[in-house]
Amino acid sequence: MKPNSDLLAVALCFLISAQAASGQSAETKMPFASEKPILNPTIFAPNEISTGDYESHPEFTPDGKTLYFLKSTPDFNFWTIVFSRFENGKWIAPQVAPFSGQYSDADPFITADGKRMFFISRRPVSPDISPNATGKLDIWVMEKTPGGVWSEPKNLGVPVNSEGSEFFPTLTKNGTLYFGSGRRGGKGGIDLYRSDFVNDRYAEPENLGDAINTEFDEFEPFIAPDESFLIFMAGGRPDGLGGFDLYISYNRDGNWTKAQNLGAPINSAADELSPKITPDGKCFFWTSTRSNFSVTPNKPFASADFFRKLRSPGNGLGDIYYVDVSALKIERAKEARLMTSSEMPNGYHRATGSFEITMSQQPPYDTADGVSLGRVTINKRFHGQLEANSVVEMLSAMTSVKGSAGYVAIERVVGTLEGRASTFVLQHSGAMTRGETQLTVSAVPDSGTGELKGIAGRMTIDIVDGKHLFTFDYRLGAGP
Repeated sequence: MKPNSDLLAVALCFLISAQAASGQSAETKMPFASEKPILNPTIFAPNEISTGDYESHPEFTPDGKTLYFLKSTPDFNFWTIVFSRFENGKWIAPQVAPFSGQYSDADPFITADGKRMFFISRRPVSPDISPNATGKLDIWVMEKTPGGVWSEPKNLGVPVNSEGSEFFPTLTKNGTLYFGSGRRGGKGGIDLYRSDFVNDRYAEPENLGDAINTEFDEFEPFIAPDESFLIFMAGGRPDGLGGFDLYISYNRDGNWTKAQNLGAPINSAADELSPKITPDGKCFFWTSTRSNFSVTPNKPFASADFFRKLRSPGNGLGDIYYVDVSALKIERAKEARLMTSSEMPNGYHRATGSFEITMSQQPPYDTADGVSLGRVTINKRFHGQLEANSVVEMLSAMTSVKGSAGYVAIERVVGTLEGRASTFVLQHSGAMTRGETQLTVSAVPDSGTGELKGIAGRMTIDIVDGKHLFTFDYRLGAGP
């Protein structure tokens, strides 16, 4: 089963249909997309990207058709950024990136608009720009030129770069920079920091605090574009499964929750590093040094089999792995996630079930400036603890930016809710920002009639194996 809880539930399906019908292209399928759910760690593109060399730190361009990643020496002491393009149904042989190959370069990150690339490097820098000590790592940035190539790398300078090493820059959608740093004043050897982008410059970095940083080492933070959660690499913690593990923390009203180990099978007895979520928000990529040799074979290797396995992915050097994001079971903010039974206030009930839909779509009534405004009517039939029919009247806005759209809708429901016959109205509000989604479906105050007078509550929607499912948490008697 594959819950698509990251979609704008059913509404997003409608919006994508509306986009296609209006003449705009629906979101292009990413080259890494799979027809089947990927719920267990899977080596990415074996023998094309993952080859048996030390490969790590994947970073896709926004369209998913170019992959930057690292090729490293077996001892992981010299790193080179390479890239591969997806052409004719496969990833072509990697090439050294034009800006890399001389110094140790690593940790590429491309902004959502594709216009900037950040990375770390040991390349020399003037002490007038950065206090970086010899052999330490700084964060550098490049701009995409009008000709489509990357500009010369520019050192970010102070206050981001320090006398210590900086690691793994990632950015939020509003430009806030998250990174690791060995600067003075931290809680351990390496800590995680954030720096706001204000007035065209980065502010003094802020340590992420005790919920994230410890006496041990915290590296490589992937920050969600909306800053709602953070996945990072840490080493030496008592709850670790291997040398380096991946952890997650949630932003709750500006405070980070105590970081939790992602556990097996994401983490292993080996090293896990370089967490990333793809530009479409659907896949989680990382690097692992787990080995196929960790299990004793049933019989001795034949020479050919031994040397083939020794030089293949899974040989204990770094490989690039991926799973569906749903495999991480990432929590959403409390107001956006389903309440547990213990969290549900007194007087609330939970109704669950499924529904089918039919859709009647009108041509867009406004297509100015690349934004298509449309109307859609949806008829729904509910089954389960809500036995009802409903009509949804939706207004949608589809932009020319991939993964960005919005809709509002009103839905009148007529039927029985856990045996109570009458009607009520649901209000929908949904938005997707470059793949990051928000959806609210709630009962309109005082819209209930008859036995449902005073109904209040919120409905969540999931799509599981193509079936539409609902959960409705509600209470009665909310009116005067």
